[in-house]
Amino acid sequence: GKQFSMAGGIFMYSIRMRLLTSESGEEYISPERRGFETCQLVSRHWRITKRRMVRSREGTSNMGDTTVEEVRGEGVVGEYPLLHEGGYKNYFCPHGPMELARAPSPELYSHGEGEGCFAYQSCTDILTISIEGFLQFVPGSICEPQGNVFDVRVAPFHMDRNPDFFY
Repeated sequence: GKQFSMAGGIFMYSIRMRLLTSESGEEYISPERRGFETCQLVSRHWRITKRRMVRSREGTSNMGDTTVEEVRGEGVVGEYPLLHEGGYKNYFCPHGPMELARAPSPELYSHGEGEGCFAYQSCTDILTISIEGFLQFVPGSICEPQGNVFDVRVAPFHMDRNPDFFY
């Protein structure tokens, strides 16, 4: 779901991810059918649509055309959650997934665990119109992959100029 806040010229948003459970309904795919019990976030790819500011001859700023920024990166804010049905285990590794893969024990980077969805928060500037993209996961884990990396699409979400609530 989307939850936005306008504070000091920025939008704040939260992204949640989880593996569906058998109680989730008809979208559920069993571990046997999908081919893995767990999967771990490896990277992200965002397409961010923004308004361009245009300065007039009088020095005033107006909204101009739109532009699209492509942002690719490892994990999300240094985190690499390992998802399993019903919950997650989080790993924090500021130097990337290869450091995690080479660690003598991934538990050195363990950063807690939880039930339900893994969520992270981020922000973007007031010129942003929408964000969409992909999260890339590896079946199994970064340390013990059980297949090829796969993409999970993040549908476009729009920055509401008239949000339902403010923080």
